[in-house]
Amino acid sequence: MIAYGRGGSLEAVRGPATGAATGAFFETQSEGAIAEAVRAFDAPLRRITVADCRANAARFSTESFRAEFSAF
Repeated sequence: MIAYGRGGSLEAVRGPATGAATGAFFETQSEGAIAEAVRAFDAPLRRITVADCRANAARFSTESFRAEFSAF
């Protein structure tokens, strides 16, 4: 996933700096920044794994929500 590096996308997408990347961010809303994010996304594509994407998505599962809500 390629996302604007602000707001909720920072919670949902993990960038390359996390070690378990699920996408890439662009920092400014410009054609150049988006193009650079696409290049960054394509370059380390083999580092974005299905397992990392599934683990990231699991953070938003119903089970995860219930567990965190109960703990709160």
